[in-house]
Formats: sequence, structure tokens, C-alpha cells
Amino acid sequence: MTGISHLLWSGYWTSGHTKSFSFPVTNADYVTGIYKAYDVRGIYPEQLDEKIARDIGAAFGTIFSGNIVVGHDVRLSSLSLEDSVIEGLLSAGNTVVDIGMVCTPMVPFSINELGYDSGMMVTASHNPPEYNGFKFFSGGGIPVSYESGIGEIEKLVERRTFKTGRGKFVRKNITALYRKFIARNFDVEKNKHNISISIDAANGPAGPIYRRILKTFVKTEGLYCKPDGRFPGHEPDPTKPSNLRDLQAKVRECKTGVGFAYDGDGDRLAVVDEKGGMLDTTTVFAMLIKDALERRPGARVVHDVLCSKFIDDIILKYGGVPVECRVGHTFISHKMLDVKAVIGGELSGHYYFAETHGADDALFATMRLIEILTKEKETLSEISKNFRSNYLSYQERFTIADDKKFKFVDALKEELARKYEMVAIDGVKIIFDRGWAAIRASNTEPKISVVYEASDRKAFDEIGEVVKGILENIPK
Repeated sequence: MTGISHLLWSGYWTSGHTKSFSFPVTNADYVTGIYKAYDVRGIYPEQLDEKIARDIGAAFGTIFSGNIVVGHDVRLSSLSLEDSVIEGLLSAGNTVVDIGMVCTPMVPFSINELGYDSGMMVTASHNPPEYNGFKFFSGGGIPVSYESGIGEIEKLVERRTFKTGRGKFVRKNITALYRKFIARNFDVEKNKHNISISIDAANGPAGPIYRRILKTFVKTEGLYCKPDGRFPGHEPDPTKPSNLRDLQAKVRECKTGVGFAYDGDGDRLAVVDEKGGMLDTTTVFAMLIKDALERRPGARVVHDVLCSKFIDDIILKYGGVPVECRVGHTFISHKMLDVKAVIGGELSGHYYFAETHGADDALFATMRLIEILTKEKETLSEISKNFRSNYLSYQERFTIADDKKFKFVDALKEELARKYEMVAIDGVKIIFDRGWAAIRASNTEPKISVVYEASDRKAFDEIGEVVKGILENIPK
């Protein structure tokens, strides 16, 4: 017996349960190519070019017609792709409101604040520079998933059966309006001189936008704040520890109280304390949960399936109701609205708020953490000691062919379900007596994501060995 089977039936498995849970599988669970579960994404121009962008714009404008807001990130291909998207939207008879280079949270903000009908963002988020793509939002700024519209966009592009009409084009700068929204939700101006911060914008749109807004509230030191679609500072993914080294050094050098790092479109956040230590996303989320439940006792809190059990413990400790959800901003946002949650979060560093109508917003999360610090007498490293979780691995991502990733997870699910307790909301989450391991296919990249947790070191190491054996079977 070798590979997965050998480890499954070895002594590493500490669970004696045999119960398994099955959930309905959606079409999005098998999406490959550029049309993903919650966005369109691919390598430019091999997989995604201006012609496809125009057709996608026409398709989106056919389904989600009306006044449509459009923004873009800093990638080298984003302007030309946005031009093509706008051309497609106009050809379908829509009014296009171009808000220019923005961070992704500003698109759903614009829809809600100004009453637009829908929106698109040209971005590939945290992906490497050769990627690009589109995020879609319907009325109320609600993200569009494969099931709620992307699948239909794909069909329309294939059939080229678009609505036609005469469109209208306008430009609008919403940064000042977004700053006013931030200002009316936070009470930090009177504490302006009590804290200083450092930010790492990863050469994305957060540089000129978030830094400019933050400087009106607190003293702000900037790093990689010049927009550059080549991302010369480092990859635009702050969840990788290697991408935080420069920010950690900056915080120590400038002696600021906290450091904040953003991804390529400004919706993902990582945090560094005043000593240059990296706070894991579980700790950050726990701090935000405590604050949110102190404001709204008894409220619901949404988290993804990869989050630590510690998050459930924190929610219950402060009188909240935990709600588990699939990974991805479309699913979290929908669940936030469905259950009227006060806050939501993902292990990947996305944080969602009732005040943002369920959208993930890294600047809103930044301001909430600054507000927490201005009210506390302790430093961030001291505060964070109260929010230490169980043994939780970092989210690791392993390369796999895009057309094999879901098949691999499905085969794993079938084999595990014969003998072990398992939750299948999103990928495979194996339940042990003293921990769990989650293995899922990425919806945005040809990757398998792996996270595991245990209540003690011995169980953590044992589960890690099982996971290692499973990963050895990932097809190359």
C-alpha cells in the first residue's frame, strides 16, 4: 500500500469517527479556464485579450444592464482591457461610469453610495504581473459568482448574442467621496498624533489612494507606493511572509506602531506589529471580531472553512454566532447579507463589514485596527498576545494543472469519505479528534491550497505528516 492509501490507513489518523457529510456540488466546483467561481482571470494576452474583454463587457452589459461603474488596477494591460470592456458595455446600450484607477473595494462602494446598477473591476488581484481579469458586481455591490452570472456571461460570449444599443460614457473621481465615507465611520482624528503607521502598497493602487486617505488621519510612512504594474518591489500578495520583510524592516526603522500591507487591488490586508513581527490573519480577525461584537452584541460572524477553530471560540466568547462559509469573496459577501452579519473574514486576509454592505475592504479594516490601537494603552504586540490561536499552519499553495485540480480533490474526497468524518462545503475538510486538515482547489489559480490545525504540538505534527503524504500524490 503506497501514497495516500498507505497514510490513510496508518496510525497517523487519530479520528475514530465514520460519519461523513455530503453537500450539493455546483457547476462552479468544476470551473476551469478563465471563467472562475467568482471572477474571470487568466494570463494576458495568451488566455485573455482585448477581443475577449470586449465580448465580456457586452455580455455583462446584456445581463446587468443600466448605469455600470468600471475601475481598473495598475497592471500593464489593465487600461487597454478596460477600454475594450467599456466598448462592449457601450455597445449593449449602457451608461458607463469610468472611475479610473481604484482599489477594488471602491467599485461596490460606488454602486451603493451613488446608486449605480452594477460594476466591473479590471484586476487580477494578488496574481503575478502576467495575469489579468475581471471582478463583477450586481446591484447593491453584491459580487457575482459563476452561479449568479459568470456562467451566463461565458455562454453569451460563446453565442455572441448580446443586446445592442447606444451607450453613454462619463468619468467620475470618487476618491474624495470614499474618504468621506471612511471619515464618518471612524473616530480617530482627535487621536491623530498618538500613533504612526507604515504601509506597503506593493506598487498597486493602494499607494496613491490609501496612503493619501490615511495621511489625513495618522502619520503615515510609505513603501512601494508608486503604481507599477510590473510590481518591482515584490509580488502583490501580502499573505506570503517573504513579501513582508521590507515592511517589517520599515516599521523597525521608522519606529511606527503598526505596519499594513496590501495586495495588487487593495482588498487584502496583512499586519505587522511595532516590533516588526507578523500577525497571523487569525489574530487580526479575532481582534476585529471582539471589537465588532462589543459594538453589536449577539451578532452573527461569517468565516471561511479554512479559519481556525479559535475564531469560533472568540465569536462565542464575546457573545456572537459563528457562521461557516465557502472560501471566496462572492460567497462570504452573500452569506454576510443573508444572515445580516456584523463582520466576516477569511484566512487569506479579506475582512468584510456590515458598514460596507458585506464587501471586503482592506482600508476599512486598517482604520478599524488603528481605532482599536488609539483606544488601547498597550502596543499591538501586547494586545495580540490575548488572541493566540491553536497550532495552525500557514496556507500553503501547490501547483497543479488547472484541468486536474478539481479531479484530484474529488478523488481525495471519495477515498476519505469511506472512513473518516469530513466536511465538504468547500474541497475536503478532514476532522480529527484534536484537529483538522483542509485541502481545496483554488478558484483563481492552478493551485491546491492546504491548511491544517491541531490543539497540541503532537497532533499538529501527526496531521502534518498525513498532509505531506497526500501532497506527494498531487499530479505534476
